Amino acid sequence: MRWTPELHEKFVDAVDKLGGSEKATPKAVQKVMKVEGLTIYHVKSHLQKYRTVRHQSESSDAGTSAERSNHMDEVCSQNMKHMEASEGLRTQIGLQKQLHAQLELQRKMQLQVEEHSKYLEMVIARQGESLKQLGALPRFQHSNTQSVDHKEAYREQTADTDSAEGSHPEKE
Repeated sequence: MRWTPELHEKFVDAVDKLGGSEKATPKAVQKVMKVEGLTIYHVKSHLQKYRTVRHQSESSDAGTSAERSNHMDEVCSQNMKHMEASEGLRTQIGLQKQLHAQLELQRKMQLQVEEHSKYLEMVIARQGESLKQLGALPRFQHSNTQSVDHKEAYREQTADTDSAEGSHPEKE
């Protein structure tokens, strides 16, 4: 929840309409403000801060009401900046979690591809043995050599990709 200057202004207007910060209740302020998504907890917290700032500025003998108002605006502004920073951190953490999940999924998929490749190599080897026993080795040997060449090219390509990805700090 961001307490923008406009939203804070609505809050102050609502508090004033309700007779001041001491008479206003969070539920009443929420009803007067009529802001979608604004919960009672948001209003309650902001009202507590507002009352604290007001008491601090009223207990201070020095300063005019304009100075107290400026001080209150400054404190509210600092609170808004803090909330924005917190929201930014939450967003960043969420993005990092998504990235981690994607990397984990990619790793699992790579393992599945490798397992499937090993299985296919085993099937090809068994087929070669069967063909050898049947006496069809010369004809099979040529296609088997092509298959090995394709596998070696694929391995070189994935090794290049893996080494290129390994140099990125995101993967660490």
